[in-house]
Amino acid sequence: MSLNKTHYWKLILLLFLVAPLSLSAQTQVITGTVTEAATGEPLPGVTVISKGTTMGAVTDFDGSYSIEIVPGATLVFSFVGFSPQEVRVKDQTLINVQLGESTTELDEVIVVGYGTQRKRNLTGSIAKIDGSQITETPVSTFAAGLQGKAAGVQIIQSNGMAGAGSAIRIRGVGSISAGGDPLIIVDGIPINQDQDGSYGVRRGANTSAMATINPNDIESLEILKDASAAAIYGSRGANGVILITTKRGKSKEASWDFSYRAGMVQETKRLDFLNNTEWLQLHQEAYENDAIYGSGNLDAGAYPDLPGGVTLEEAMATNTDWQDLMLHNGFSQEANLSFNKGSDKLKSYVGISYSDQGSYLMGNNYKRLSGRANLEYQLTDHLSAGVNFTQAFGVNNRVEASWAGGLGSAQSDALPIWPVWTDESTYFDAGSNPVRSRDNKEIKSFENRSLGNAYLNYRPIDGMIIRADYGLDYLSLDENYYENEILRSVPYAESRVNKYLSENGKVVGTYDLNMPENHYLQVLVGTEFNRTKKGNAFLSYDGLSDPIYKYDALPDSSLTREEDNPLVMSNSFVSFFTRISYNYKGKYLFSGSMRTDGSSRFGENNKFGYFPAGSVGWIVTEEEFLEKSTLLSFLKLKASFGYTGNAEIPDLIQWGTTNINNGITYNNDSIIFRTNLANPNITWERTFSYDLGLEFGLLRDRIYGELTYYNKRTENMLLQVKTQASSGWAIVYDNVGEMENKGVEFMIKSRNLVGDFKWTTDLNIGFNRNKVLDVGTASPDALAGTGDTRVIKGHPIGVNYLVRFSHVDPADGMPVFFTKEGEETKVYNVEDRVVVGKPYPDFIGGINNTMSYRGFDLSFLFNFSYGNQIYDDAGKRLVGRINGWNQSRMVLDRWRQPGDITDIPRLTLDGALSGIETDRNTDEFLYDGSYLRLKQLTFGYNFPESVVQKMHVKNLRLYFAATNLLTFTKYPGSDPEIFRDMENVMQKNLSPSVTYLTPPQAMTFNVGLNVTF
Repeated sequence: MSLNKTHYWKLILLLFLVAPLSLSAQTQVITGTVTEAATGEPLPGVTVISKGTTMGAVTDFDGSYSIEIVPGATLVFSFVGFSPQEVRVKDQTLINVQLGESTTELDEVIVVGYGTQRKRNLTGSIAKIDGSQITETPVSTFAAGLQGKAAGVQIIQSNGMAGAGSAIRIRGVGSISAGGDPLIIVDGIPINQDQDGSYGVRRGANTSAMATINPNDIESLEILKDASAAAIYGSRGANGVILITTKRGKSKEASWDFSYRAGMVQETKRLDFLNNTEWLQLHQEAYENDAIYGSGNLDAGAYPDLPGGVTLEEAMATNTDWQDLMLHNGFSQEANLSFNKGSDKLKSYVGISYSDQGSYLMGNNYKRLSGRANLEYQLTDHLSAGVNFTQAFGVNNRVEASWAGGLGSAQSDALPIWPVWTDESTYFDAGSNPVRSRDNKEIKSFENRSLGNAYLNYRPIDGMIIRADYGLDYLSLDENYYENEILRSVPYAESRVNKYLSENGKVVGTYDLNMPENHYLQVLVGTEFNRTKKGNAFLSYDGLSDPIYKYDALPDSSLTREEDNPLVMSNSFVSFFTRISYNYKGKYLFSGSMRTDGSSRFGENNKFGYFPAGSVGWIVTEEEFLEKSTLLSFLKLKASFGYTGNAEIPDLIQWGTTNINNGITYNNDSIIFRTNLANPNITWERTFSYDLGLEFGLLRDRIYGELTYYNKRTENMLLQVKTQASSGWAIVYDNVGEMENKGVEFMIKSRNLVGDFKWTTDLNIGFNRNKVLDVGTASPDALAGTGDTRVIKGHPIGVNYLVRFSHVDPADGMPVFFTKEGEETKVYNVEDRVVVGKPYPDFIGGINNTMSYRGFDLSFLFNFSYGNQIYDDAGKRLVGRINGWNQSRMVLDRWRQPGDITDIPRLTLDGALSGIETDRNTDEFLYDGSYLRLKQLTFGYNFPESVVQKMHVKNLRLYFAATNLLTFTKYPGSDPEIFRDMENVMQKNLSPSVTYLTPPQAMTFNVGLNVTF
C-alpha cells in the first residue's frame, strides 16, 4: 500500500490546524505566595501555569502571584532546582505553595546487574535510556532507537530493509572470531540475538532477532559499559551488557493507553546511473579502446555485439530505469493498546501491539503482532509472586538485496538497454532482469517468539530479599523460498526451520544494612544456570505449485523430495556470583564483585573462569570545603577495574567437528571427515579494563555531565584461523592474540531555558582507538573479512588491505599503482597489498534538543560519525567495466584521449585485451565515511486539560515524526551508515565499513496519536 504525498501532507495540516482548538469558559482569579519548604523564604521568579493552557504568571520579589484560570484547572508551579508541584483548583481563591529542592537525575534509580542503585552512588559506568526516548522515533527495533543517545555506543543499521538487523558496539569491537555484540537481558532473561537465518546469507541481507521485541513495552534501558558494572555477568560481559526493563503496573487508578501512527517510507538516496544512450556510447568507446590501446580487433564501422543479444536498434529504443522499478513509496503503521493498574496487592500491565513496517523496496515488509502481560501479586507481607511474559509473531516478506539481486541487481548488472518484457506476456531473460526475479519468487519467513519468566520475592527480615526465578526464551524461525516455472523449468520450493530454546534459572539474595555512624552496606550473592538448545531442519521439493508453508499436507512420491536430518546443538552455563557495595557518610563509595562461570563450550582443561571487579567513588561536594559552593552542585570522582569474558563461539568446537552430509563420495560411499581440530585447552577470552571518570553538576544540577577515560585489553582471543589445505583441517579455534580499545567519553545535559518555554540539550561524544596487539603466527589472509579487510598486528581490527592507487597515466589512460615498496607500476599485483584506510571513526555521538511551549513540543536529534573510510567493494565494477554492468555517472569523467588528467582510467570491455585489471581491489574505492545526519524530528501538540476533560480522556497528543531527513556527507554512495553483510560473527567484526550495493537507510514521515483514558 502506498500513501499519496498530497493526501499525506493534507492529513498533517488538518491534524495541526485542529490541535490548538479549545473551548472557552468562565474564568476566576487565584492568588497566593510560593516559599521554599526548607527555610520558609519567599521564592521570586517561580513559573505558575494553568496546565494545558496559555494562562501563566511569575511570582514577584515577595513570592506572590496572581493568575486567571478556568474553574477546575490544575496549577503547575516550577522553578529551577526545585521539584515542580501541581495543585488542582476546586473552590479556592487563595493557594499558597511550598517547593522542596528537586530530586535530580542523580536521585533516579538505575537498574544494575541483579538489582538497582541510586545513580548518585554508582561507581561504574552506566547509561540509562528511558523507554520514551526509544519510541519517540518510529523504529522497528529498540536498537535503532538508541542511535546517538549514549556516549561510546555505536549502533549501525545494516541496511534499510524492513526488519533489518543492526550491529551494536559498546566501546569498540572487542573480539575477532567470537561475538562482538553486547549481552542483552530482558527482565532478567539473557536472550538469543542470532537467528542463524540461512537466507540472511543466501539472499544478501540479514533480519534482526530483536524485531519481535516491541519497543513500546520498554520502561527503561541501561547500558553497562565498564568492567565494574558488567563483570557481574562474567563470561558474557566483555562486549558490555544491555538491561531492558519492561513496563509494570504503577497507576493507582486504571489507565488505558492507545497509540497509533502511520506514514510513508522512502529511500534516503537513489544512485545515478547511465541511460541507454550514454551506456551505448561508452560501450562503443571501450570497444575501440581495446583495439587501439590493447590487443582487440576493430571492424571498420562495425558496432560491437551487445550483451543479451539485443540489436542496436532495440537498445536505442529501450531505456529501462531498473531502480525506479524496484522502489516505491512504502507505507508503515503501528498500533499499541495497554492497560496499567497498581494496588497494594496487585500490579498489572497488559499490552498488545500490531506493526506493519513497510519498505521502499517493492514486495518487502515486516509485520509483527505481540502481546505482553506483567503481573505481580503480594501473597503475604513477606512474599510476592510475579510473571513477565510476551508472545510475538512476525512475518517478513523479503526480497533479494545487495549482491544477491533485487535492488543490488538494478544498480549493477541490469543494463538500461534491456527491457522488462520481450512481449506482453514474456519476461526478458537473456540478461539480468530483477523484476522477473522479484515477481516470480517468494521469500518469506515466519517468526514465533515466547519470552518470559516467573519469580518469587521473599523478605524474611527488614532489608533482606531473596528472589528466585525461572525464565525461557523460545524462538522458531521458518524460512521459505519458492521459484515458479517462469524461473525454473520445474518449480522449486524449500523450507528451513531454525528453533532455539534458552532456559535460565537463578536465585539471588540481597541484604541492605544501615549501620551506626553513617555506614551503609549491601551484600548480594547468587547462583545462575543457563541452558540453550538449537536445531534446524531443511526440506526441499521440486514441482510444487506454491511455497511449502501453504500446504497443510505435502504431496509425496510424485515429487522430488530432499530432507536433512535435524541437527540439535546445545550449551550450558553454571555461575556463582557475589557483590558488596559500601558507602560511608554517602560520600565515600566502594563496590566489589566476583563471578565464577563454568561452560560446556570450553575444553575439559578450562571449564571454569573467574571474573573479579572493583570500583571506588568520592562525592567531593559532600566535603565541607564545597558544601556552600553556589556554582558546583555535584562532583564525583570514580575509578573501576575488572575482568570480563567472551563465550560467544560455536558449540562443539572444543571436541572438533565432522562433516557428515557433504555429498562427497568415494566408490559410491559417503565420505566422513573432520573439519575442525579438537582443542581441550580452549577457554574464554578475558578482557581487563579500567575506567577513570568524573560526574559534575552545575547551578543546582541545571547542567549535568560525565567525563570518562577507559582502557580495555582483550587477552587469549578466540581466533578462527584458516589452516593450510595440506593439514587436512579447514579451520582451528585457539586462544591466541591480544587487542586493545581505549578512549574517552563525554556527555552533558543542559536545561537551557525553564518556565513557559523549556529547552533542554543533550550532547554525547565518544572517542575510541582500536589496535590489534598480537595474532600469533596468523598471516593477514588467515584472518580475512569481506571487502579485503584483515586482522594485522599494530592496526585496527578489520583494516583495509589493498593495493595503493597512484594516478592515471595521461598518455594512455592506464591506471598506475604502487608496489609494496612504494615504486610505481602499471601491473596490478595482490602481493603489493598494504594496510590502508581507517575502518573506525575517530569519534561518534549525538546531540538532541527538546523544546516545549505550553502544549507544543519540538525535538530533533542529530547523530554523527567522523574519521572513518568506507570501502565500496562494488565500485571497481561501476567505473570502467562497461561490458557486464551499468556504470555510475562518475565514469563520465573518464580518460578519453592522450593528455586527459583524471582519476578514472580508460574504458575497457575486456581486461585481458586492454591490460587493465577490472576486478582490482585498490584504495581507489576508499571514501570518506564521515557524516552528520538529522536522525529524528518530532513536533507535537498536547491538548489542554479543559479540552480533554470534555472528551472524557486524561491526555491527548498529536504529533508528526520523521527520521533520516537530512544527511551531510562527502561519501558518494547511497548511505554512509552501512554494514555490508552479517554472515557470521567474524564477518560482522571484521567488515564494519564495507559496502556492496547495500540498500540505504529508510527516510520516514509519520503522523501519530496518543490517548490516555
